[in-house]
Amino acid sequence: MPKRYLVIDGGNFLSRIYFGHNKEDEEVLIGMIWHSTLATLKYYAHKLKPNKIVIAFDRTSWRKGYTRSEEARTKKIYKETRRQAMSSSEKEKYLLFL
Repeated sequence: MPKRYLVIDGGNFLSRIYFGHNKEDEEVLIGMIWHSTLATLKYYAHKLKPNKIVIAFDRTSWRKGYTRSEEARTKKIYKETRRQAMSSSEKEKYLLFL
């Protein structure tokens, strides 16, 4: 029987959870990230029954490198309008998340 792997994009996974709960205070936010992460992993492990689970994280953001490139400066920057309306407390939490 072939081995089954569950491969997860860790950065995307955590970002989706963070932005789904970023209105909470810092302690609740951290708890919700852990809870949602573990509950989702448990759900997919139970449903797909993989032999191994692999969570991959990028070392750096491809988007940051792209927006510094010459191509990005001559064209509209990818998703440049994100996070402009954040309050100061939301910005602080976001910086902690990074």
